[in-house]
Amino acid sequence: MTSLAALFILVFLLSGLLAYISGSTLLRKYFVLGSARPYSVQEGLRLGESESIEFKRSVSFDRQNSVEQALQTFVAFLNSGDGTMFIGVEDDQTIRGVPVETPQEKDQLAQKIYHVARQRIRPSPVIQVDFPEANGQTICRIFVPRGEEPLYYLDGAIYVRYGPTDIKAPPEIVKKILLEYAL
Repeated sequence: MTSLAALFILVFLLSGLLAYISGSTLLRKYFVLGSARPYSVQEGLRLGESESIEFKRSVSFDRQNSVEQALQTFVAFLNSGDGTMFIGVEDDQTIRGVPVETPQEKDQLAQKIYHVARQRIRPSPVIQVDFPEANGQTICRIFVPRGEEPLYYLDGAIYVRYGPTDIKAPPEIVKKILLEYAL
């Protein structure tokens, strides 16, 4: 009889622990991703470049360095916290726009961005691309919410935001991210 009671208590405690772990994971994903939203162009211009806002004059898929810098920022946002990148805005906040006018051109640019992100970032990220208007110019806005996974890699390298810049994460920052994610 006592072994049956002990077994019941053990099963009860294990099921409670599993419910707590799965519930906290579900709630973390719901509240973190559910409240995530991109900055508007006006908010981005008002706040300026920061840990969560990045301006790029353009991204050229013909120049590897241009794509590399954008992907480093995506990974840094995925590892550090929600971020919004505005393509077509200079670092000094001058709006230049991107050369897309038709829905087909916008779709082609968005598909290139999705494709290169899925191809080079592991695990595969979730990003949102849209094209708001500002001062008569079309801006490419890319929203990168903090990823669900503890760490994201660009070709094996881990990047994080450090103020308004992206840096390769030193071991102590990687350890901190993993500890924060585990809690």
